[in-house]
Amino acid sequence: MKFTLHFKPLLLRRPITEALKEIRARSGLNQAEFAKKLDTAQAIVSKLEHGHRPLQPQFIGRIIAKLELSFEDSLTWELLTYACPDGVLDPKRLGLKVSISPRTSEDQDEKS
Repeated sequence: MKFTLHFKPLLLRRPITEALKEIRARSGLNQAEFAKKLDTAQAIVSKLEHGHRPLQPQFIGRIIAKLELSFEDSLTWELLTYACPDGVLDPKRLGLKVSISPRTSEDQDEKS
C-alpha cells in the first residue's frame, strides 16, 4: 500500500540551517549530543548547520523520527517543506515508517 500526503508547502523565510539550529536548541542539545541522537558525527552536524553540506530528505526524516517531532509543530512542517518542496510527503523518500490506525470513538472522547 502506497501512502502519500499532500500538503501546502510553507513560504520559507529563512535558510534550512537556521531551522536546524532551532531544532537543536529546542532539544537542549549541543552539536555532539544532537549528532549522537541522530546516529551521525558531530562534524556532519556542524557542516549542515553552516551550509557546507546539503541536507538530504532522509536526514530530515531521521530528525523528525529520532526527535519525535510533532506534526502539530510548524517547525516540523518547515522541515518537510525543505524536504518535499513539491508538497508531496512520501514516507519512503524521507526514510520514515508510517503506521496508521483507525480512530475509535474512545480516541475522540479523550480529546474532548
